[in-house]
Amino acid sequence: MTGGKNSPVGKGVLYKVRHAVRLNISAKILVYFLYIALVPLISVSYVLVNNARDQLLNDATVKQQVVANDLSRRVDNYLANDINMLAFEARLSSTHTLDNDRLDQSLSALFNQNASLQQVSIQTADGRQRTFTSQSSGLIKVTDSKVDLVSSGALQFMVGKSYLISVGRDDNNNPQIAVGLPILKTYGEPSNSLFASPVGTTDNVAGAIIGYFNVSDLWQSVISTTVGKGGYAYVVDGSGNLVTHPDKKFLDTHKDLAETEAVHQFINGNGRTTQTVSETGKDVISTPGGTTTGWAVIVEEPVESIYSGIDSFIKLSATTGVIATILTVLVGLFFSRQLIRPLRELSLGAKRLGRGDFDQKIEIHTKDELQELAETFNAMGQGIKKLIGDLKTNNLKLKIEQIKLNNIISSVNDGIVAVNSDGEIISINPPAAAFVNKSPKSLEGTLMDEQFNWEHDGNRFTPDLKNGGIYRYSDLVLNNGESVVYLDVMVAVLDHQESDVAAIITIHDQTASRELSFMKLDFVAIAAHELRTPLTVIRGYLDLLNTTAVNELTIYNLENLHKAMDGADQLRQLINKLLNIARIERGDMEIFIEKLNLTKLVKENVEQHKSVAAQKEQSLTYNCDTQRSVYVPADTASIVEVVNNLIGNALKYSGKGGKVDVNLTIHDKEVRVEVSDNGPGVPEELRDRLFTKFYRAERSLITGTRGTGLGLFISKTIIELQHGTIGIEPDEGKGSIFYFTLPIYDPVRDDDMIAKKTSGGIRGWFKKRPSSRG
Repeated sequence: MTGGKNSPVGKGVLYKVRHAVRLNISAKILVYFLYIALVPLISVSYVLVNNARDQLLNDATVKQQVVANDLSRRVDNYLANDINMLAFEARLSSTHTLDNDRLDQSLSALFNQNASLQQVSIQTADGRQRTFTSQSSGLIKVTDSKVDLVSSGALQFMVGKSYLISVGRDDNNNPQIAVGLPILKTYGEPSNSLFASPVGTTDNVAGAIIGYFNVSDLWQSVISTTVGKGGYAYVVDGSGNLVTHPDKKFLDTHKDLAETEAVHQFINGNGRTTQTVSETGKDVISTPGGTTTGWAVIVEEPVESIYSGIDSFIKLSATTGVIATILTVLVGLFFSRQLIRPLRELSLGAKRLGRGDFDQKIEIHTKDELQELAETFNAMGQGIKKLIGDLKTNNLKLKIEQIKLNNIISSVNDGIVAVNSDGEIISINPPAAAFVNKSPKSLEGTLMDEQFNWEHDGNRFTPDLKNGGIYRYSDLVLNNGESVVYLDVMVAVLDHQESDVAAIITIHDQTASRELSFMKLDFVAIAAHELRTPLTVIRGYLDLLNTTAVNELTIYNLENLHKAMDGADQLRQLINKLLNIARIERGDMEIFIEKLNLTKLVKENVEQHKSVAAQKEQSLTYNCDTQRSVYVPADTASIVEVVNNLIGNALKYSGKGGKVDVNLTIHDKEVRVEVSDNGPGVPEELRDRLFTKFYRAERSLITGTRGTGLGLFISKTIIELQHGTIGIEPDEGKGSIFYFTLPIYDPVRDDDMIAKKTSGGIRGWFKKRPSSRG
């Protein structure tokens, strides 16, 4: 939607409205004074008026209830006179024979007793009916007729009731009631109740007497009571039929008032006083009063007449409000004149201050808070002027420092890139841009991932920019389109980002150092290969001399010959280790996987070392927790080298009379080989460095043993290439326990690898010699 409250159009309209109705200070002061003066007055008047209205309403309610109860008793007495008169005649008709002479005399007398009686009928169980009707001439007309009381149900209608009353209209449309009573065969003692007519029973009803009465005088003679100012009462029967009403025209035109609120409330059994709408459509306070006959006397008083007593108070309150308003306006004008001038000076001074005129002075001498405010404005102007000067100086210094920093960053050989949280490049120095053969300006605003196609172990690499901290990533490869560059990357992710910079990335080119390392490895490999040839010649001649030396050399010379042969063997082992190290570092080392019987291999190696152990008077034992052969997917030659290395070290570092135990155990899906000795052991602080290149524990130097420090490093590489583990158990200076584990042969998992025979692995930092990628 374009016209909503928050839309630009809606905001513009609201701004125009506020601007149009914006009041100046004098008008606001006047409004505030009016508010302070009139709100309490209006509030008090409102409370007083409401309290007065409630009190008047309560008084009217109590009064109406009293009137309604009194009028209900009057209506009961009015009806009781007619009903008891017929009841007395019914009793006479029961005790005398219903002959015409007696009926004429008795019933004619009823018309003289009650002028409102218009007609009376006597009905007997045998079907006779005699009717007496009052004529306008004053005579009584008598009519006989037949009536089938049984078929019509009249007799049954009289059973269980003492009298019946119905409301209707006569021929002149005047209110008329019909009162019917049963004539009993026998009567008991007369009752002292208001209505003396007894209840008829099925076997005791002899007939019925019915009287028709004009009730036009009911209101005038019984309930012509004035309630308050303009209040009145009217009568309805239990079904809502109008019996009498003070308004003759309304009485002539309305018969059924069942839908009127007060009458409807009475029919539903609610006799409470409520504010409602009268039968003539006015707001009234209505109280229904119930009668013994089931009729209701509805007492009503207009609401306006009830509240007329507080009109004078309302007029007085209005007059007081007008006077208070005039006085408030005068006082407000006086105070506004005292405040407007200094406030106007403050307003003009603030505007000049906003335009940058910080030297202007606001002159106010009121000796109050306004003067203090003016002095504060003046001091604030001087402070802002000084602050702006300091900011200009600092900005100049920052620009100089920024130039220095940019020069330093540009001169750094490492690449430096600043990115935001979305990975967009904010700033980049020339060495970093050179990695992708682009200018720094062209890279700003682009995504880091789109410009730098980093890889790690053949997979696309993306640095983490979400979690704060410093992260270092080594051995990354970047293909810049012409050659492959090897990098070390450090990512510093900022925790509290007060600027757009989310991370600083430092890129270090490792390509040259890798090339140098490979040159070293090439030199070692070439040197080792070249040393093999003369070493082979030396060893050959030594072996030749050894075959004839027994007969031609002295014992002293023969001992020297054997020392030379041992030295040649040691030199050959060193050359082999150096070649292995070169293969490992270059990633060219290969192993040949086959199904290897590890129990047999370990056992045979132990037997081969027993002669060496015997020479040093050492004990060498082998233990296996299973009688069956245990197979592993491994390279035989490399595992032999590992076992020889561990057993050889144990024998080497154990003293004379030492004990070396070789144990083979099965743990779940892997086999474990342990070599333990009772030598000097390895200190805890040196254990982490045992399996690194060229490292020898200090204790080995104390014992006088010789070595290159390459055996454990090579063993670790061999075992890990074959998915195993190697390590040393903790000790307390009472010997060492070296171990390695290998997975047990699983045909489903290992047959494919065994069928291929070879399996290569890469160890160390170096991967392959850098080469271009087209």
